[in-house]
Amino acid sequence: MAERALSPSESSEYEASQHLYRQIKQAVAAGDERLTDDLLFQVSESIVGPGEDFAKGVIFAAARDRDGLPVLRLLEMGHGVDIFRLVDSDGDSVTHLAAKSQTAETMEFLKQKLQAAEADWNPFEARDSRQKTVMHRAAENLTDHGSTFQWLMFELEADCLTDRDANNNTVIHIAAQFQKAESMQFIKEKMNGVECFKLRGWKNKTAVHCAACNKVSSSALEWLVNELGPDCLLDRDANNDTVIHIAAEFQKAESMQFIKQKMNGVECFKLRGWKNKTAVHWAACNAVSSSALEWLVNELGPDCLTAGDASNDTVIHIAAQFQKAESMQFIKQKMNGVERFKLRGRRNMTAVHCAACNKVSSSALEWLVNELGPDCLTDRYANNDTVIHIAAEFQKAESMQFIKQKMNGVECFKLRGRQNMTAVHCAACNKVSSSALEWLVNELGPDCLTDRDANNSTVIHIAAEFQKAESMQFIKQKMNGVECFKMSGFQNRTAVHCAAFNTVSSSALEWLVNELGPDCLLDRDANNNTVIHIAAEFQKAESMQFIKQKMNGVECFKLRGRQNMTAVHCAACNKVSSSALEWLVNELGRGCLMDRDADNDTVIHIAAQFQKAESMQFIKQKMNGVECFKLRGRQNKTAVHCAAFNAVSSSALEWLVNELGPDCLLDRDANNDTVIHIAAEFQKAESMQFIKQKMNGVERFKLRGRRNMTAVHCAACNKVSSSALEWLVNELGPDCLLDRDANNDTVIHIAAEFQKAESMQFIKQKMNGVEHFKLRGRRNMTAVHCAACNKVSSSALEWLVNELGPDCLTDRYANNDTVIHIAAEFQKAESMQFIKQKMNGVECFKLRGRQNMTAVHCAACNKVSSSALEWLVNELGPDCLTDRDANNSTVIHIAAEFQKAESMQFIKQKMNGVECFKMSGFQNRTAVHCAAFNTVSSSALEWLVNELGPDCLLDRDANNNTVIHIAAEFQKAESMQFIKQKMNGVECFKLRGRQNMTAVHCAACNKVSSSALEWLVNELGRGCLMDRDADNDTVIHIAAQFQKAESMQFIKEKMNGVECFKLRGWKNKTAVHWAAFNAVSSSALEWLVNELGPDCLTDRDASNDTVIHIAAQFQKAESMQFIKQKMNGVECFKLRGRQNMTAVHCAACNKVSSSALEWLVNELGPDCLTDRDANNSTVIHIAAEFQKAESMQFIKQKMNGVECFKMSGFQNRTAVHCAACNEVSSSALEWLVNELGPDCLTDTDSSRRSALSICEQHQSRQIFDRLSRLVR
Repeated sequence: MAERALSPSESSEYEASQHLYRQIKQAVAAGDERLTDDLLFQVSESIVGPGEDFAKGVIFAAARDRDGLPVLRLLEMGHGVDIFRLVDSDGDSVTHLAAKSQTAETMEFLKQKLQAAEADWNPFEARDSRQKTVMHRAAENLTDHGSTFQWLMFELEADCLTDRDANNNTVIHIAAQFQKAESMQFIKEKMNGVECFKLRGWKNKTAVHCAACNKVSSSALEWLVNELGPDCLLDRDANNDTVIHIAAEFQKAESMQFIKQKMNGVECFKLRGWKNKTAVHWAACNAVSSSALEWLVNELGPDCLTAGDASNDTVIHIAAQFQKAESMQFIKQKMNGVERFKLRGRRNMTAVHCAACNKVSSSALEWLVNELGPDCLTDRYANNDTVIHIAAEFQKAESMQFIKQKMNGVECFKLRGRQNMTAVHCAACNKVSSSALEWLVNELGPDCLTDRDANNSTVIHIAAEFQKAESMQFIKQKMNGVECFKMSGFQNRTAVHCAAFNTVSSSALEWLVNELGPDCLLDRDANNNTVIHIAAEFQKAESMQFIKQKMNGVECFKLRGRQNMTAVHCAACNKVSSSALEWLVNELGRGCLMDRDADNDTVIHIAAQFQKAESMQFIKQKMNGVECFKLRGRQNKTAVHCAAFNAVSSSALEWLVNELGPDCLLDRDANNDTVIHIAAEFQKAESMQFIKQKMNGVERFKLRGRRNMTAVHCAACNKVSSSALEWLVNELGPDCLLDRDANNDTVIHIAAEFQKAESMQFIKQKMNGVEHFKLRGRRNMTAVHCAACNKVSSSALEWLVNELGPDCLTDRYANNDTVIHIAAEFQKAESMQFIKQKMNGVECFKLRGRQNMTAVHCAACNKVSSSALEWLVNELGPDCLTDRDANNSTVIHIAAEFQKAESMQFIKQKMNGVECFKMSGFQNRTAVHCAAFNTVSSSALEWLVNELGPDCLLDRDANNNTVIHIAAEFQKAESMQFIKQKMNGVECFKLRGRQNMTAVHCAACNKVSSSALEWLVNELGRGCLMDRDADNDTVIHIAAQFQKAESMQFIKEKMNGVECFKLRGWKNKTAVHWAAFNAVSSSALEWLVNELGPDCLTDRDASNDTVIHIAAQFQKAESMQFIKQKMNGVECFKLRGRQNMTAVHCAACNKVSSSALEWLVNELGPDCLTDRDANNSTVIHIAAEFQKAESMQFIKQKMNGVECFKMSGFQNRTAVHCAACNEVSSSALEWLVNELGPDCLTDTDSSRRSALSICEQHQSRQIFDRLSRLVR
């Protein structure tokens, strides 16, 4: 007899539905018809109404169960064939689930029922959320020897086998990965041959690549190789892996033997693939069996174990991470001992560090520790974590117990690692098991739960982000209540905010809300996001439903958070699932899709950037068509531009182009980039091929965009994949690599900065050598200088130095820095070690570069890693820390400005104390002043104040600013709170500094965050907003210049209205004038105009400029469009201001963007370009002095030629004279010389100065010399 049914209220909805299904199944199996009827009645009773999800859960459970057909039959009897249309939260219909899990008998049952019911829909044609048909799901079915798959093949047309899912895989690809040789034979017969197995799918894979991934059987792989021939084994996918590489990762020794026979030897196993890995590296990753690894080592010899991949990992490192103790023993035997387990690999890790990451088994870790001794447990790798920290993050309680025994106690778990974390913090990140966390807390006591890392997060915060409800319950018990969950941490977040980020499980979030009450959902973090906003971005529809119930409706989803976003905007960013977005739109109505954030993007724009084609289809249905995708958002982008940025999937881009037509690919944004340019920078080769097909060729890839870049330049910037670059070069030919952008960089220079060694090798092959890597680009840089800036990988730099020789390391570019200086600023310790080896010592690091800096000064600026700085100090000795640059700053001052607390601690140890931090440097600043400027982390400032005492906060620099003033300008609210605590109150924030400013004035200048300003106003009262500095500006004026609309709203609320924005300040300017100067955001200007009315736009300052004139000079085209709407036309742009200038003259001075100028000329007509100001200069003259080549080209088009550039203006100067003064860019001058000829350089003005002589004063020596040669 089955047990009593469990109602939904007695468990979670999901667990309850699963439980009820099991009860029904047991009752059916037992033949208990009465109980079966009773249980089925619970489903019928709930199928409509509040229990709908519960009832559907029972149906889904039956569909997922291999033996669920008897229950499905009964459910169909009660509810009809429509149950097969039901779709779960992952987008799978009941039919899809059954095809994946059940036998052919279920498919036959469904067929018969559909025929009997004469249903007007065909479930076999339906698609799930991943665009898979029932046939795709059946191809994954391992039940009953593939009977479901084979049944469907007989029932459906052959075309269904080539149907593609959202990943571009056909049914054939999936079948190759999950079925056996028999199914391959069936497909061959159905498709009349084997050509279908050569079709390309996901990542350019054929069916043979997929068969190599097949963990069920090697028979499909062997059958395909026998049919297609051994050459198919060498075919490479988009990752550059051959079938051999993939087989080594997923197959056993028998497959390796098979490949050896087919390839006539073992040389093929030495081929390099993705990340320069051989088959042996991949076999070390093999979680199916260690036999492939052992076979390969036996065949190739033990030296293959020490071969490094592109990440510097040997096979030994990888095996330690993925294999068990037996493989470690095997390696020991092959390497004649354990010394090789101490080799350093990626990020300076040994095999022991890698074994601590091993999710397959803890046995490798235990074996290594037993062999190497317990000291290896405290060995640190590049991010400062010990093996203990890593083990806490990836292993279970048993490993913690093992470490305790080896280390003779638990003190080792208190060691600090990355971000000042202990093993307990790391255990809180553990996604494998919560047992390590619980063990550590039980051993160390509950106080460890409130220990904070460098980000101010406690273990509780971290656990909320990575653990489940059970861990929250455990913490509650240990902390004797739930108050601990309300503590603020990183970004002022509570545990509830952190739980909203949790992608492991939503149970922690639900548990916390149930415990703390629904008000916690409205709590805001430092970014102004509520828990609701965060949940919308990281959780699924079920969590949205949960929040709706807790908040008694959906109004809470309309609340504004960061960037004026609602929960719907946030859900559009959700990379976990599109279900939250769809749920919210269904609940709130389609109007929410048109809502704009602070960047002017609608939900549609954001969805195009983060969601897949299915979401585009959903939006189309909701908006009744595709016109909505043409709406303009930030930087004049449409949804198609946004989809080209999409790093999740290219499907949204392809869908939009198919719907809107290929012309949308040529649409330009405010940066002058087409969709093609953006796609080249963010998509892969497949998207380039798609664009080629849509544009009927490759000519459109030559179009110029921002900075005169083609799609090839953009592809060289691509951090996602090098495949787009390689595809474009193969299509357009190697000459495209030499094409220069507006900065004078070739594609080679850009590739060196953003790509890896493999791309350098590709370029070498295409250019037939390495000479082109010596070409000079922007600021006289070679590709080696650019590679030294590369934050993606150091491999390009190392490859170039190996190819060109070590002399290239001392080559200097225009600012006098060598490659060594640049590498110290952007690379890690490993690169410093590499340079030392190449330069035969460390003397090279003492070379002087820009501002008389050595490599140590540059390393102190390094925002990527502190490891280069530490390595250099260890090598050169602590004296290098007090070396001064041309600004009188020591390395210590610079490190305080760019590094974290850990580096301050390191310096303290090296300098034997903290006195060194009191030394004066640039502008009479100490390290504490410098740390107040630090936008990387506030931890250095806090550490220094704690070490030196609070009096250091009052120390003044040469500008009369205290550390408090500087911190207010560059730090966030948390630092203000820290200072308040240290200074025992808020009086210190009223101190006067430069220009008679208080900390509040400084906070109004803060471009990092508005939180410091808001905190200070809340603490000091609204009166501080009216305080004036030496220039007669209030805090309100300054805030208008540097803050966004949110701060304007905050001030309005504090000042009880908008009258305060009309106050006059410096040069009779109001807040609206200052907002027009705002280079951070145009939102403050728009907000003020909307609040005060359009008349404020024509208000004049003491210079006679209106807000319109200033906006033209400092804002973009979008602001011009906004002003046009507010002023009901464009006449306002003809108003005269200072020097008799119109808005067009002002826009010609605009150094931020040329878009305002272009917009105004398009609106007013080309005649406005010849309008003269009080100095007799036309707009053309001014544009030549402040704009780039693109603007000159624009003017040429508008004026139908280049004659306009010869007109005389101020002091009888032509546009060429003006361009010679242009310190923004030399491109305008070079463009004009190319268009007008070199003789234009010798024309003299009324002072008898030629353009060439002016050029010598304002342009670089490189430009002057190049132009001088033209004149000669």
